[in-house]
This record gives sequence, C-alpha cells and structure tokens, in this order.
Amino acid sequence: MMGKIFVGIVILFLFFTIGTTPIIKGVHAWRTNETTQAAVVTTTAGQTTANVILGTDIFSESTSEVESITSSLSETPVATTYVPATQTLTISALLDGQARTLTIKYNAPVSDPIMTGIGPFLVPLIFLFVVGIVIWGVFGTGKRR
Repeated sequence: MMGKIFVGIVILFLFFTIGTTPIIKGVHAWRTNETTQAAVVTTTAGQTTANVILGTDIFSESTSEVESITSSLSETPVATTYVPATQTLTISALLDGQARTLTIKYNAPVSDPIMTGIGPFLVPLIFLFVVGIVIWGVFGTGKRR
C-alpha cells in the first residue's frame, strides 16, 4: 500500500510540475482567437499616446492579452489601458508628431457559447479529474486478480 501511495504522490508531483503549464496554455488557446488589426495613428507634437478602437474585445479585458504591437516607425509601442465598453486600446511610448501604421496582435474571446460557459471552469475540472483518477488508483476497492 505504501508503494502505491508513493507512486500516486510521484504521479501528482510530475503532473503538477510538468503538466500544468501546457494544460493552462492549451485551454487558453481553445478559448481565444488570435486577432490581428492594423490602424493608422497620427500623434501631434508633444503627444506620445494614441487610442485605437478594436474590432473585437480583448480576452479577459486585459492588456496582458495583447501579444504584440509593431509600428512602421522605429518605436516600441506599449498597450497601457483598455476600455471594454468602447473597445478602445490606449497605446503609449509613441514618437510625437508622427504618422504611422500600428499592427496589433491580441487574443479575442471565441464566440462559442459552450466555451464561454465551461471555459472558466475547464482547468480546475481537468486537475480534479486527474487527482481523482490517482486517488482512485491508490485507494480504489474491488476485486483484483
């Protein structure tokens, strides 16, 4: 019995150390669509921020879901704030007094109602399922030959 408990603990340790990140990334990829949008933005003298209205919402309404912003100029734009009500993304670190084309790559939520409903609970359900299988394997009863 102690051997089975040890093996169960090792399996759970390996699952939670090795398997957690791929599972979370996989569920995230399943719940989102990578979206790319181009926008022409002009800043005036002394202005280093600009607002871009996105075509779709950002997943989780978080600027951390903006994967990249590239500019036709030699600058490194940064997403600073997002207003979900107007789908407006504020971009800073722009050169002042310039016109440029920004290419924004971000994660948008999928429009599937099933994923919208179960998506937030999918990762915990997977973890509970694996823990349950290991516990059943260690302490499960029944006839064994």
